[in-house]
Amino acid sequence: MADIRLHCGDLLPRVVLPDPGGSAVDLSHQTIAGRPIVLWSVAQAEDAAHAEQFAGLLTAFEAVEACVFAVAAGNDAAIVETLEAAGVPQLVDEGRSVAQAFGLGDEPGIIVVAPGGCIAMVETGAGFRDALELCEKIFGATNESSPPAHAPVLVIENVFDPELCSTLIAMWESGQKLDNAVAVGAGEAGRVDMSLKRRSDVHVADRALYERLGARIASRVFPEVERAYQAKMASFELPRVGCYESAAQGFFGRHRDNRTPHTAHRMFAMTVNLNTGAYAGGQLRFPEFGRQLYQPGPGGAVVFSCSLLHEALPVTSGRRFGLFSFFTDAAGAKREQELIAREKAQGRGGVRQT
Repeated sequence: MADIRLHCGDLLPRVVLPDPGGSAVDLSHQTIAGRPIVLWSVAQAEDAAHAEQFAGLLTAFEAVEACVFAVAAGNDAAIVETLEAAGVPQLVDEGRSVAQAFGLGDEPGIIVVAPGGCIAMVETGAGFRDALELCEKIFGATNESSPPAHAPVLVIENVFDPELCSTLIAMWESGQKLDNAVAVGAGEAGRVDMSLKRRSDVHVADRALYERLGARIASRVFPEVERAYQAKMASFELPRVGCYESAAQGFFGRHRDNRTPHTAHRMFAMTVNLNTGAYAGGQLRFPEFGRQLYQPGPGGAVVFSCSLLHEALPVTSGRRFGLFSFFTDAAGAKREQELIAREKAQGRGGVRQT
């Protein structure tokens, strides 16, 4: 873990640390996972003086089902003794791997991990109240009522940060547009069908930006797909940034994403909203499962099987920007490459994409 750098929005890797008695504690274990996890990294003996203040909030953390640990960085017996005296649950991080991974160094810090394993807060200092307020917000965001019917889709917030969203929108503004193209048969270029789709796309051609997107998808999306669907993704199609403009009544009618020979390898589709709140309309709907609308916040993704019928509703004001790609496993990637090779051997283009 010491070799990685973690930020808000990343998924917490497996962390196993001993308690003061030497018993291993796995933060991904089923007795801990599914609740907010609060880690207080304590690097210096003087920082442990806040232990009584932290201990005074343990009941409040327990009330919102948070699992709380002080993490004693290094091998300082004075820190361990102070935390034990205050009754604070603790883990011992002799190699300082947690502090290093979160960029805390020798500073104390608070880390909050959401129930799904996504890092929700990293703050230097003794921000116990901030951590508690966040845990209360997470706890209050859902309740124990029966959920409404919904499509079997995965919503992942904060896949992209605001800066990356802005970079992608700027790329679209200056890029070469491909308008309203839909998938067709072998050897044909994507044809324009304005009765089905009104969207202008720009493919991500910049290598550095492509690699940045790939790293983000691999670290924040693929693990969630594997956990939710037991499907290990191996590759993604060249992403494109698309714009649905209200002036053009931008929309994408009902369709599936794997119904042509050139798209049959696709397993999952991903839509990342880049500017939610700057437009009206444009939500995703899966009509086979009801009339519910899906619209994650800026940088949030909806991931779903390419076999699901879906549509993007018309944008009624403003412009909706999104990033779109498709995933497949190792076998699907092999089929895709074989198809591309056959097309090239026959003097035709490669895979045609929606």
